[in-house]
Amino acid sequence: GALYAGSVGLADPISDPSECLTPSHEANLYSVSKFFTACCVLKLSEGGKIKLTDRARDYCPEELAELLNECTVEDLMTHQGGAPNPLPLNWVHSPDETIDETE
Repeated sequence: GALYAGSVGLADPISDPSECLTPSHEANLYSVSKFFTACCVLKLSEGGKIKLTDRARDYCPEELAELLNECTVEDLMTHQGGAPNPLPLNWVHSPDETIDETE
């Protein structure tokens, strides 16, 4: 179960500024998830489960491991892994916007 559940703020401040945010609302975390991931990795490292100097590919699915070459867990955590972005971030754009993926 959850260790903590709470909420602060408005569910949709633009469309409905009267609706308060609740723990049952869904929200996109975006880059905030990097903080949680880093905390989890450091806890695993502290517990001796992984080393920051381990190859990151040893902890990834095979299709992703090919992209990581010899970068370490620490390289990924410090954004120095050098892996290309394999995901098209279509959610950043509106559905009717033309996306130029040639750049």
